[in-house]
Amino acid sequence: MSNWDTMIDAARQGVLPSMFPADFELPMVAPVDLGKEAASLLRQAPEHTATSHTEGPERYTPRDVAHAFAAGLGHPVDVAVTHRAEWVDTFRKLGFSEKAACSFAGMTAATLDGGADKPFHAKQGQTSLADYIGNLIGRMEVN
Repeated sequence: MSNWDTMIDAARQGVLPSMFPADFELPMVAPVDLGKEAASLLRQAPEHTATSHTEGPERYTPRDVAHAFAAGLGHPVDVAVTHRAEWVDTFRKLGFSEKAACSFAGMTAATLDGGADKPFHAKQGQTSLADYIGNLIGRMEVN
């Protein structure tokens, strides 16, 4: 969920940029939920640990993120999808090196083209997208 933190200024202007289509479902999880899972794993004996997959309480779309920002900001927020042909240039404009921009564009394409499988034993965090974005907006208004 925290990948959307940097979009708060754009959302304040009524737009949520996204590399993914507005209705593309993705796993998202709040950092606090990842921290709780990590702490739980650290308390276990090494022989009882394994790779762990944690997601939020449900999967969300960029449109869901826009709605969460809209609810917290009190005005409409629309998803503005960046087309695939513009990904590398967009990443470069965000400050990525050429190599990193190409790498992130490739990762985005792999996610979009391959979908986001749900592991059989995925753990679910408790923090909803609405709660996470609401808290983000609250923290930003204090600063």
